[in-house]
Amino acid sequence: MCALHLDILKCNAIKQIYKFNTFDYLKIQEFDGNIHNIHTVEINDMNYILINYNICHIKLLLYTQTDFQVIDEVSDFGLINQWMFFKLNRVLYLLTSVKRTCGRSLNNLWKLENNRIVVSLL
Repeated sequence: MCALHLDILKCNAIKQIYKFNTFDYLKIQEFDGNIHNIHTVEINDMNYILINYNICHIKLLLYTQTDFQVIDEVSDFGLINQWMFFKLNRVLYLLTSVKRTCGRSLNNLWKLENNRIVVSLL
């Protein structure tokens, strides 16, 4: 019998672990630097993670049901303050506003095309 509040939590946690037995779906990622922000995006039945590092670098990962794969990297992306995502004709567009420029404008329009992040020309 669980007596104190902490004991109740411990008791319930033990029961949950026994219910699930294993956590095969848990994936732990290690990153190569300080992260400014992270966003997840799902489009066309694909799951992506956008990792914006504090050195103006972005990394695009794709979840493949078993693991994450790095599929693209852009070195002069900027430190993103605001993200807006738009989908048009099965293409994902990203409108970004940056805190600090890294060779580009303060606001940029990008698109995810063939698993690559490219600047979209207006």
